Amino acid sequence: MAWLPTLEKAVASLAAAMHPDFRLWLTTEPHPLFPPILLQNSLKITFESPPGIKKNLQRTLGTWGRDFIDGTGAASPAKGEEKADSGAVPRRRGQLLFLLAWFHAVVQERRTYLPQGWSKAYEFSVGDLRAGTMVLDTVSRAEGGLDLNLIHGLMEDAIYGGRVDNPSDLRVLRTYITRLFSHATLGNGSRNQPELTRGVRLPAACSFDELSRWAAALPDDDAPSIFGLPDAIQRALQRSLSAGVAAGLRSLSVSSEGSSKFDREKWRSGIGPLLDLWQSLSEADDHAPKGGAGMTPTDQFVLFENDSAVELCRFVSGQVAALRKVAFGSALLTPSIHAVGSALLRGEVPPSWEKRWGGPETAVAWLTTLARKKKALAGWAAAAASGGRLLSSPLHLSDLFNPGTFLNALRQQSARRLGVPLEGTKLISAFDASKLGGAQLQVTLDGLLVENACVERDELADAGTAELSRSPTLTLAYVGLDHPEPYRGHKGETLTVPVYHSASREKHLVDLRVLVGGEPATWILAGAAFLLSAD
Repeated sequence: MAWLPTLEKAVASLAAAMHPDFRLWLTTEPHPLFPPILLQNSLKITFESPPGIKKNLQRTLGTWGRDFIDGTGAASPAKGEEKADSGAVPRRRGQLLFLLAWFHAVVQERRTYLPQGWSKAYEFSVGDLRAGTMVLDTVSRAEGGLDLNLIHGLMEDAIYGGRVDNPSDLRVLRTYITRLFSHATLGNGSRNQPELTRGVRLPAACSFDELSRWAAALPDDDAPSIFGLPDAIQRALQRSLSAGVAAGLRSLSVSSEGSSKFDREKWRSGIGPLLDLWQSLSEADDHAPKGGAGMTPTDQFVLFENDSAVELCRFVSGQVAALRKVAFGSALLTPSIHAVGSALLRGEVPPSWEKRWGGPETAVAWLTTLARKKKALAGWAAAAASGGRLLSSPLHLSDLFNPGTFLNALRQQSARRLGVPLEGTKLISAFDASKLGGAQLQVTLDGLLVENACVERDELADAGTAELSRSPTLTLAYVGLDHPEPYRGHKGETLTVPVYHSASREKHLVDLRVLVGGEPATWILAGAAFLLSAD
């Protein structure tokens, strides 16, 4: 974006000397820093993917056309130079092209269910579809058997997977690829065609006319089951949309003039209740326990974490006191206090607070969570200072500002006991602590939540209509690399399930291997995950 002002000046200076037929095309994603004057002086065209699996498929089929799909025209829709082989194109080519069209539609429409479908809105584009088309068209015409490993590798590593930067999302993408582009899915022409997903079967014929009729018969609205997601995710989607609308209404409730211009009465009525809330939540006792010599890494971390909580609360209390003085006329307004007050008036977290801790997005939730963490950390710190008591009872990792650092300290402490380097340890977990095989240093976690699943009889199971369910206590430990896995020899399947800080899934903490009921791929596509907090 730094070069756009230069371009804007160049266009303005050369406008009179430009040829009448000169056109400058710019493509960009929405960006708040795009120069508004350049935008106003441009003709704007918006290109959006068609909503829904049905429209997405119809658009892809229309782009390819009858000649390409039926093999009577160009071998690639992107290049019309190569002609198709004489005679009928093998049936498998039509199946592969259809599977690509379905796959492209699914990975695009799964973005509707952020962050459970994907953790972020990946820009799967027409370019990815074009590259995949060329690959499958070439592979289908190659002599010999169909090389599925080649298809899997190119689709995952070079085409679609090149856009994915989250390991859990990449696993979802890999599951789709291996399920769709498989010998089991490529049907044999019989009436009993394999299922693409629950209730949707592969077309018996893959000609242009047959695929067009098949796509037209699809419902206009996509059920979550098409993507392998639970039906309860619809409520999460509606809640997310409602939160976005509420945030917009909050921003409209305070005009730009009111938020930038100081109005003492508006500040008193607008942020006074918030200041009173913090006064009731914060505690006067800011005593931070100190540890002695020979403390373990986990004890030291907890004391440092508690010190940080006390310092952050003192900082917030100082700014709240300054705000109160300004609002009630006993102190002068400064630029820093004005910035804090304006943000709170809009219901937002002031940037100076957010730099110290990136908590919830609204001011009320931020202050409430900070007070809760400070109170909980005081108990952690008291147990750490006493020596040996911290890890003896179940812990809530949501109490910590930096739970990942705590797990690193636990790993360091375990490595010292085992007499191995950090790289010589691995993480194991089980709902039944006896499955850990006598691991020396065990930690029991409480308060975990399970999204898009539940835990029954120590394994992931269908949660029915519940969006979130409470997990039973889970015990984990760092052990040596030669330590046996907790469920070795168990008849059930195991799966590595991600643990996120919150329901937004922006911060990934760790992966835990647990038992799952049924096929592991089912839970991968369902987006099953553990959460430290629902906020």
